[in-house]
Amino acid sequence: MKVLTLDDFDLKDKTVFLRVDMNCPIDPETMEITGTKRIEEAIETIQSLKEAKVVVASHQGRVGNKDYTGMDKHAKVLEKLLDKKVKYVEDVIGTSAQNEIKNLQNGEVLLYTIFVCVLKKITNSHQKMPQKPLW
Repeated sequence: MKVLTLDDFDLKDKTVFLRVDMNCPIDPETMEITGTKRIEEAIETIQSLKEAKVVVASHQGRVGNKDYTGMDKHAKVLEKLLDKKVKYVEDVIGTSAQNEIKNLQNGEVLLYTIFVCVLKKITNSHQKMPQKPLW
């Protein structure tokens, strides 16, 4: 049985949702990222999606924990590692996120913060998902 890889799919003009664990060590006083290993580990996958519209979803820490922060700094690191512009939006499922996703062009990358409570609801939901996608 052949194992399929991303190379086996035509992703041109497709929107790809990529859930990435970008939890990085954070300095608790400055809230600056002190290590980028997890972001670096996602680069090869993101680069392989160069013909698609890539929506990267991640979070840093959990609400209430000292390492909890938005993903704006992660977007800047990702932009530097990819050597191209990375769009960033904090909105998860609202109008802002939907518009940014709809307006993506092939080869563009959008990073947005996915809150743990939303992710848990998505992954543990026994309810039928909506037939119409959000974008």
